Amino acid sequence: MTTNTQTVLHPQGLLRGYGRNEFFDLLYLLGITQGLEVANDELMERKHPRMFCIPSRLAFTGEQSHEILKRFVERYPPKEKALVPVASLEALKEAFPCGK
Repeated sequence: MTTNTQTVLHPQGLLRGYGRNEFFDLLYLLGITQGLEVANDELMERKHPRMFCIPSRLAFTGEQSHEILKRFVERYPPKEKALVPVASLEALKEAFPCGK
């Protein structure tokens, strides 16, 4: 399988390409989200504050990852060299802030 690096690495490219390879796009975004959730759990285990707090009752999907990233990128267009994982982290922090 070949992919366009710009589509995979840049948030706007990924969002523009959504639908051309929908399965890959959603799987990629869900993988990023799950990786960030694992990092969050590790932070909590080490007694550090979590980066974001997705409610435990929410079964997170690739479609939800896509929608959260899309809304974030529309409000805060990323710089040219922005990466999808970085934009995804910022989007999750905004969508699911931890209680203060």
